[in-house]
Amino acid sequence: ANFLGIRLITVRLTWEDIVKVMDNDSERCYHCKKVIYSSVRNVAEEYGFTNIIAGENADDRETERPGRRAGTEEGIVYPLLNLKIGRSLIEETIDRMGLPVQMVKDTCMATRFPTYTLINEERVRTVEDCEKAVRMITGVKQLRIRFNDGEAVLLTGPDEICRLNDKRDLIVETLRAR
Repeated sequence: ANFLGIRLITVRLTWEDIVKVMDNDSERCYHCKKVIYSSVRNVAEEYGFTNIIAGENADDRETERPGRRAGTEEGIVYPLLNLKIGRSLIEETIDRMGLPVQMVKDTCMATRFPTYTLINEERVRTVEDCEKAVRMITGVKQLRIRFNDGEAVLLTGPDEICRLNDKRDLIVETLRAR
């Protein structure tokens, strides 16, 4: 936003704002996006904006996405999705424009936990810390660590898997220490 000279307005939400998300049920994305989009709508209306867009793109297509259902209910527009613009074209455009950003495909931290496993700030921070530590050890950019019953599953792209394998023992030692 600063690079483009666009004013950035941040809407702060707390765990108390998204209590239903903490239950981590199959509708967690719906509950979360409903709170986010209604909060953004309130701020947008204060500034006189009527249209709100989301960045889902053609690569995000799925038949049922609870978060998108919440967006549709809130009147959110999905121009990249509707125009069938995918990630590769977005990345090319970012490069052509010389924007100082790099897209990293990532998912919500709630996806790190099995459905119906309680989520709270402490658990999310632990996962964030673990992912940060593994990134520092290995240099991988694309990383997700999913925790289930005391086990950690590390996910990365095929081009970075060897970095995880090369540092396996150090990663295991680091994660056990947390």
